[in-house]
Amino acid sequence: MSAPRFVELTWRGSVVRIEHQWLAAERAQAPLVVFLHEGLGSIRQWRDFPLQVVKATGCRALVYSRYGYGQSDVLAEPCAGVDFMHREAVEALPELLARLAMER
Repeated sequence: MSAPRFVELTWRGSVVRIEHQWLAAERAQAPLVVFLHEGLGSIRQWRDFPLQVVKATGCRALVYSRYGYGQSDVLAEPCAGVDFMHREAVEALPELLARLAMER
C-alpha cells in the first residue's frame, strides 16, 4: 500500500489538489477498482475496506479524497445543488483518471 499522494486537477476554472492512494499498484495487469465516493468523501473514511477488497479479489485499487474532503484542497466555493456529486463525477473523475494515466 502506498502513502497518499496528490495530483492537480482543474475544477470549474481553478486548480485543486486531490489526495489519492494506490493499493497493489504493482499488479499492473490486474483489473483496477476505483473507489468512488458518495457519503464517504475521503480515504480515511473508507478505513481498511479497499484493502480487504484488493486482498479478496487480486485487483489493484485507487482510492481518492474528493475535492473538499480528507487532505484534498478545501472547497473554494459552496457545493450548492443536489447534483454536486454527480457534477464532480462527470467533470473531475475523468480528469483524475487521465492525470493518473488510466486508459480504461
